[in-house]
Amino acid sequence: MVSNYYAPENFSITPLCEAMVALGHDVTVITGYPQYGFPKRKPNDALVYEETLNGVHLVRLKTHSPVGSFLHRLWHYASFLSASKRYLKHHPGSYDLALAMSLSPLMSISSVLSFAKKYAIPVGLYCVDLLPESLVVTGLLKKHSLFYRIINRWSRTLYTRFDRIWVGSPSYRAYLKDHHHLNNVASKTLYQPVLPISKDVISSHDRYFQLVYTGHVGRGHTIIPILQCIADHALPIQLHIVGHGEGIATLKHLQQQKGWSQ
Repeated sequence: MVSNYYAPENFSITPLCEAMVALGHDVTVITGYPQYGFPKRKPNDALVYEETLNGVHLVRLKTHSPVGSFLHRLWHYASFLSASKRYLKHHPGSYDLALAMSLSPLMSISSVLSFAKKYAIPVGLYCVDLLPESLVVTGLLKKHSLFYRIINRWSRTLYTRFDRIWVGSPSYRAYLKDHHHLNNVASKTLYQPVLPISKDVISSHDRYFQLVYTGHVGRGHTIIPILQCIADHALPIQLHIVGHGEGIATLKHLQQQKGWSQ
């Protein structure tokens, strides 16, 4: 499995890999170091660090931190692509199946395609994001623009190279078939598993109900509308945000404007 994110970050790919181990499979995940909500890595951290977590063999690759502007996030994805390609170039191909999980941008999963082609291994994709649609929704692309057409063609080329695509939502299947005209999408939906939540993370309070959000704070993550809704309706909720992104500056401005407590 090639995935930019893995536990302890709370992504649905973790329980899926652990479920495959429980079924008796040997699973290796090529991933990065934890990012959001975790201490920054030291400059002397190993370029490659291996560990076993709940039976899953993890190979963590050092990448550029995504914290900061959009360019930092783009650099982070590019560095994961470069690091995973470099690692997989010398990695043995003794696997029955190669998998990837898609998050924008799709370039972060293209390394698994080269690896699978080199060793003639079937390759599958667990699709939980849609390109170029997700870039349109976040306002990074204007539909039918030149850049949109380029990303659209490039995305379709990547999608068609997978032997099988599993989707986390029925609407994703419709989009991939109707928009990209793909015939490699599985007929059954692989719903994202419900992630376990520790009672120590989210708990009730005498005055407020406590909610926690961890991850990137950007234009496509609806954190700002949620905060505005809480404030406008005087809901007894406290939202704790652990993350970074271009939306932080907007949140701080709204905090000062509306007098929100920090």
